Amino acid sequence: MLVSVITFSLSKRVPQDAVFAILESRGVKDITDEEYAKVYKSLNLHKPNFYFSILPHHYPDNLNATISYQDKKSLEENLSRKNFFFPSIRLHGLDNQYHYWLRSFFSGGYGISISDGQAVGPKVSKALTWTLSITIIDLVVSFFLGIYLGVIFTRHKDSKLTTAMTYMLYALYSIPVFWLATLLVVFFTTDDYGAWTNWFPSLGIDIYPGKSTMQVIWLNAHKLILPILCLTLHSLAYVSRYVQRSLEEELAKPYAELAYVKGLTTTDLIKSHILKNGLMSVTTIFISAAAAAFVGSLIIEVIFNIPGIGRLLYFSIASTDWNVVFFILMVLALVTSVVFIIGDILYTTLNPRFKLGHD
Repeated sequence: MLVSVITFSLSKRVPQDAVFAILESRGVKDITDEEYAKVYKSLNLHKPNFYFSILPHHYPDNLNATISYQDKKSLEENLSRKNFFFPSIRLHGLDNQYHYWLRSFFSGGYGISISDGQAVGPKVSKALTWTLSITIIDLVVSFFLGIYLGVIFTRHKDSKLTTAMTYMLYALYSIPVFWLATLLVVFFTTDDYGAWTNWFPSLGIDIYPGKSTMQVIWLNAHKLILPILCLTLHSLAYVSRYVQRSLEEELAKPYAELAYVKGLTTTDLIKSHILKNGLMSVTTIFISAAAAAFVGSLIIEVIFNIPGIGRLLYFSIASTDWNVVFFILMVLALVTSVVFIIGDILYTTLNPRFKLGHD
């Protein structure tokens, strides 16, 4: 709720006239007052901003009802000449811009994209499908592989191979994602450095008219291997190290020492008790990584030219397509909230002692 209020407030501070932008996108050159007023009212801009407002007592209830910019400016100048005023609270009920704005978000509308005239909801939904496809695969691969490596590192803690792999993973993790992605693109998508380096397809995706978004993603699956590999390589280091540290902490507890006394090996102990208990702490970084991977998709999608929500946000900001920008911000906030709710559910599943709604 708070995020929606902040986002709406930001949308009202944008230095752009939405009416002019929409009319210009429609190819209207000589904008008349009638055309301006028609679009102005269709966007509900003539209604109050919020459920209530706090204004000087001599102000009218709704300044937005004055459609002409010049008339509105003159009215504000005249009203501001009075030196003394006391605040007055005006109630506007449900008939306000924020209410319609929030309702349009959940109804899938949210207005029109200024850049191409498409409905914002379907446009962002298509981009979201691409981002989720990459993010989900990245999380599944990186965490299953990270947990596996963490168990191996714990079982063979002092081996030279474990030490070498740990240093290698830390080196990959220390490289910024945008640089790692750029290196992979430069050295593994062309034959400029030898035919043996041309392992992966070129950047971008292939267009298949008439196909659904999921079908297009499936047909471009071979082009998503490199960006997913880039994200996975960057995640493996901290996931595997975090799993290893969690397992080592569990192995140092009294119940683990008692299990050793009973004759259990480290492998048997990890499989029967340690792994499940250690995954409780791993759940924490899984939830954080899920939210970060979704929000952090911007760099990867721009570099690899993937039409996901990150690239859409980047180009929407560049083209001042604020309807799309603020819709994406709301989607990111909603997805982040859902991810943390899923985290609470995972906590209760892994350990029934944690109950939702109880301390």
